[in-house]
Amino acid sequence: KTIPWFTFPGLPLALWLLWHKRKTALSEPAIQYSVVAFGVLMLVLAVSASGRCVYALPLIVPIAILAAPGARSLPRQIDKMWGWTSLGLFGALSLVIWTGWVIMMFKGSPPAWPLLLRYLPMDFVPKFDVVHAVTAALLSIGAFFALRKLWHMPARGLTVWVTGITLSWSLLMTLWIPWLDFAKSYRSVFASMPVPAASNCIASQDLGEGERAMLRYVTGHLPVRREVFPDSVCNTLLVQGYAAPGEPTIDLQAWERVWHGARPGITNERFWLYVAKIPAGARTGANRVADSEDQ
Repeated sequence: KTIPWFTFPGLPLALWLLWHKRKTALSEPAIQYSVVAFGVLMLVLAVSASGRCVYALPLIVPIAILAAPGARSLPRQIDKMWGWTSLGLFGALSLVIWTGWVIMMFKGSPPAWPLLLRYLPMDFVPKFDVVHAVTAALLSIGAFFALRKLWHMPARGLTVWVTGITLSWSLLMTLWIPWLDFAKSYRSVFASMPVPAASNCIASQDLGEGERAMLRYVTGHLPVRREVFPDSVCNTLLVQGYAAPGEPTIDLQAWERVWHGARPGITNERFWLYVAKIPAGARTGANRVADSEDQ
């Protein structure tokens, strides 16, 4: 599910090059390396115990080596059509980003567009940032002149695509970054957790890699994973889960829920914070008795 969109448009171009050079592909070192490297990386991902989209980043290297010459060998009409399609797509997207920013500056609140209502909170209060505005303007002007100069060069479709997607991300990361940060940042949710001052450590359950890193960054607490250390004696427990199933199954005789929350722009994710009712030493002893009875 990840590879097709994650590697687009590199993978289709790489496959086109392999077909275009099918008679000489096995004798060219660059193609040999790319095919072997892609195969090895895919094998590693297939047998990995855990998988995230970011783990697929190394796949971009062998794909790019094949895709760049593949873009230059496309039929002229296909390359031209791709160029115009990319220009229209990212031109419209950039215009939408600028329009949303202008609405935020003049209205004092985010644009209530139906698609955005599902993913971004509307209670954000925007503020004008001169650095972000000037940077976005310079990037837009630079992209315009770059496309004027590169429009008639080979691989027009890939050139316009790369320029357009770079501009769109850059505009999001300048004009909309305060809103996106307000919606997606872990700072507000982790900073609002009432971690007891007497907490010796925080145990975590189902907490992802990024979340563990942000918890350490925001609060200074390094979580102890219950998946790795099930017998940890931490008197505070943080659990990550989804809103649909509801609160996770936790022994409420030993733990008391003191807080639950989520990031402002995330509707399906939840965090629950528990504090131990039984002191760490007593809880460990009770667990040992229970274990001996089970045995």
